[in-house]
Amino acid sequence: MSEPTGASSSRLTHWTSLKRVDIRLEQTTVYNNGRQQLKLWVTVEALNDATPVELTEADFATLKLIDFANEQSIPFSDDEPDTDYEGWTAQRNDRGFDFQPTINPTLVSPTAMRAFYLSGSASASQYQLQVGFSITNLVGEVFLTTGWIVMGESRTAFREIEIREKFVRAIPAVVYPRTSFVMPLDDPDMQVFDERRELSIEHNGARVGIRRMTCSPASMIHWTNSESSNNYPCFTGYAGPGDQGFHWDLPAGNWKLPELGGVAPEGTGLVMLCGRNDITQDPGTTWPRAPMQVSIIDVNGSPQSCTISFVNGTRGQLQIT
Repeated sequence: MSEPTGASSSRLTHWTSLKRVDIRLEQTTVYNNGRQQLKLWVTVEALNDATPVELTEADFATLKLIDFANEQSIPFSDDEPDTDYEGWTAQRNDRGFDFQPTINPTLVSPTAMRAFYLSGSASASQYQLQVGFSITNLVGEVFLTTGWIVMGESRTAFREIEIREKFVRAIPAVVYPRTSFVMPLDDPDMQVFDERRELSIEHNGARVGIRRMTCSPASMIHWTNSESSNNYPCFTGYAGPGDQGFHWDLPAGNWKLPELGGVAPEGTGLVMLCGRNDITQDPGTTWPRAPMQVSIIDVNGSPQSCTISFVNGTRGQLQIT
């Protein structure tokens, strides 16, 4: 479903009252990771005296999401990235993470409706939010869905626009155990090789998409034993979803590194496992060693992590811990 565009004017419309307002929640819960959003649709139909008026983008720009309980505004993180209200922030745009299941599909009116979003941090879990909104007209009257019109110190009751019982909650994000991280771990039976290993998250028989992935260090290198004559190491690099190349953290040298050859696939991470037969462990060189800490943001916006290392006594067998 495409987002409505409405009137294109950037100028405020002259309107004096509201004919109809509505809030429709497509979700009522959101993970408390500060990234996932819940989506809500706001409807505003305005009147100039008794004549219907189509609001412009400038009019909708005056709209603020509020806490019904005390009429406090919920800051837009687009405008105030370091501010929240009881752990809650509002957004005008979809961040691209998956939503909780939709409970209330909405038929969209392109002129009277706009989509807004809410996200909650860990502290939002302590506060169930009752959502309302305010919108301001050209003369500065603020119409609130608590059923009031405010102009300076003056408050006038307008019960026709009161909207109650729009509650949302931030719930704990799911943290997946080590056993949910899946990747081929076998030790290749070759001296020289470049193998891509796909890292994914699987939980209850379903794959959980990976949105971002970083590794620290970006590479790790491993010899089967510590003998200086051993020149058959394995080492790794990685690429996160959408990356345009592999990340490496290796000392200077002629490594003959493989190339990604395009864009890394969405939804999974890539670990490149390489084997060589011409790299001696120079004791004067600082080698990046295991374990490699893997930091992930999943498709729900939640942080996940694991570590990858080599199995001692093997040349290139990997393990996830």
